[in-house]
Amino acid sequence: MATRVAFSRTGGFAGLRLHWDADLSQVATEERQRLECLIDDAQFFELPAVRRASKAARDAFEYTVEVERDSRRHRVVVADPVPEALQLLVKVLASYAKQSSGGGAK
Repeated sequence: MATRVAFSRTGGFAGLRLHWDADLSQVATEERQRLECLIDDAQFFELPAVRRASKAARDAFEYTVEVERDSRRHRVVVADPVPEALQLLVKVLASYAKQSSGGGAK
């Protein structure tokens, strides 16, 4: 199962952007297994593509997660508050993005 994941977070008060992009075959086995499980647990490929913030939440973060697995590709764009099904996946991907200092892990 070949999987590629791209994550970005934009918006917020300061407008800072985080990004992380990886071919999971190139990351450590434990990380790959964890991310694969989080993608499956979120039923990622069944999630709606877009869920925007209300206009009252103009300083909310917006998250884009794109997963490509085998012949399937799905992109989800959500804003705070992140839907429960995606919370843990977004949290983990954001931590990877912070660790990579905004660069991609390619």
